[in-house]
Amino acid sequence: MELLMANCDISEAPSYLALSYTGGNPYIAHQRTTPKKDTDFDRYLKDTIVLVNGVEFPIRHNLFEALNRFSHTHSKKPFWIDSICINEADPVERIEQIKLMGDIYHQAEEVPIWLGEIRNEIQTQTALDLIKGMLRAFRSWYDANHEAGFRRRWDELIQMTESTPDAIDQKRFWEWLQLECQSFFDGINIKSLGIRTDDRAWDALRRLLSRRWFDRLWTWQEKELARHATVHIGDKSVLWAELRLSMLLIRAHDLSETRLTPFPAMPGREYLHVLDSLNIGRSPDLLDIMINVRHRDTQLAQDKIFGVLGAAAAYCNKPSDVVAYFSRFVSHRYLTTQDLYKEFSRYWIKEKGDLRVLQACNPSTKKMAELPSWVVDWSDTTPSHQLSTRLYNAAKGTQVKVEHAHHINSNGIQLRGVRVDRIKTVCHDKNMETIEGKLANYSLQWDPWKDRLLQRYAGMYAAGVRGKSLSASLNGNWLQAARQIDWNGVYMPTGQPMREAYWRTLLVDHNPYITASADQRIVDEVKIHSVFDRWAWRRGFTRSLLPTTMRPRKPTSISFERWLETLQGSLLFKRFFVTETGLIGLAPSDIQDGDLVCVFLGGRVPFILRQKGDHYTLVKDSYLHGFMDGRAIELAHEGQLEISNFCLM
Repeated sequence: MELLMANCDISEAPSYLALSYTGGNPYIAHQRTTPKKDTDFDRYLKDTIVLVNGVEFPIRHNLFEALNRFSHTHSKKPFWIDSICINEADPVERIEQIKLMGDIYHQAEEVPIWLGEIRNEIQTQTALDLIKGMLRAFRSWYDANHEAGFRRRWDELIQMTESTPDAIDQKRFWEWLQLECQSFFDGINIKSLGIRTDDRAWDALRRLLSRRWFDRLWTWQEKELARHATVHIGDKSVLWAELRLSMLLIRAHDLSETRLTPFPAMPGREYLHVLDSLNIGRSPDLLDIMINVRHRDTQLAQDKIFGVLGAAAAYCNKPSDVVAYFSRFVSHRYLTTQDLYKEFSRYWIKEKGDLRVLQACNPSTKKMAELPSWVVDWSDTTPSHQLSTRLYNAAKGTQVKVEHAHHINSNGIQLRGVRVDRIKTVCHDKNMETIEGKLANYSLQWDPWKDRLLQRYAGMYAAGVRGKSLSASLNGNWLQAARQIDWNGVYMPTGQPMREAYWRTLLVDHNPYITASADQRIVDEVKIHSVFDRWAWRRGFTRSLLPTTMRPRKPTSISFERWLETLQGSLLFKRFFVTETGLIGLAPSDIQDGDLVCVFLGGRVPFILRQKGDHYTLVKDSYLHGFMDGRAIELAHEGQLEISNFCLM
């Protein structure tokens, strides 16, 4: 294969295409079909030689396959291809090109997205037919129920979103579905819209959406900035806008109160690989974006920050001081990744007074062990499962106070906050850890597994309410925690019955029925314990321990299943704890007895700290029932709690 290369200033460039692809093997690990004798050889990691202006040039095999395909369909259009157009061996040139990457992809006439060649023809076609089946059903319904018709409305939306980042496009289409199309999901079983009603088509779609392109950071920015993008799999293709709409339909179905199916259509959630920008606002800042794409990977750890600067700049209506500040580090060739990450956290805490960066920390899973506990290791792609800052305001009315900001060679930072209480008992369980290990693979049909996580919590509630059977149904720290709780009493911080406070804690006070508003808290009028009471007795006890009146099985409603899904999600990778004064909460699974719960001034949620000599290490954010809306600050002003300095290392 022979290619021709020409130089051109970007301001004078002719119409061109900017290719988006992944350099290595485009398939996920379990899709590999290489014969056993070739297990030590991966052709996608071996260079293939092409001619560029008559000179031999090595490229990866996945790119070679893409060029081979596009030479037949896009031969008359010039292409921008990063690994060919950039001399990546020259650090100075690479730095300059990183600064231009946002403009390059935004100005391109089209961004072809290459997912790789087809491994299984039937499976790929089945996945695409499922996408087309959903879109065809939706178009027919829209045409029958709206005078303007689908095509006219679609063209209007596409025109509105042509020059905006993909996250904003998703917001507009999502709002359209919420405002005009909710009745489409009334009583619908979206699984019936495909070419087959069993799970094979959905499994095929999950596999398609699990290709490595969806897990890379640079590819996220490329599609985020593209004005027009098309997804190519071998000789087949689908418009990115159509793929995105079909995934929005699945998302809307799974959140619909009136859906027919008791469980989500895609419990593996791979469709969120397409919609992973849906949870950020219209004008997200750099930290929003970093948290949003932390699960995506890069070859160079510094690119976890540098690789999103172009997209972050595109969201701003005016020059962003944050983007400008971190763009200048791109040229610092000798800045270590550790120092860059430390400066990122310091900047958001000290300069911006924003403690959301602490919530993004995963000290227990850090790849760079030398980083302080309060510094985010962005190279770690483990999801953080952090609490939503939109729902809570634990330090209401206060600003972040940094008594001593670290310099680049120091590992300490000192924050002021309210010392709330120490944890007395944590409900750990080895079976939960085993199940959560299985759920690390998001392609797993995980809802049945997550249901097993709930049995302990149901058992503690049922045994606690019954009282006499505690020792028969619980053991270890679960029994100890159950005995600390006055199940028939009142939870003092909120004045609620303890049974109500227990379930609200397990749900992190999140209402699954409110999806379009930032105010997703459970209102006082809803009695959550009545929703779960009968279910908890049935799940927590064997049939012989159940009261006779509860032994007959009654069908559960779709309404209850929605609450159950929320419960499954909130408890995943979390542990229930009880403090020394009887407060209850949820925190990540690595908390320990004796850890301290505190509320930093200016923080949206409480944090768990672990004391080590004269300083503390950050464990993670936490949910502490009754202390998510400023109560700690109120008690400190009344002199009932103490405001202290916390030196974090």
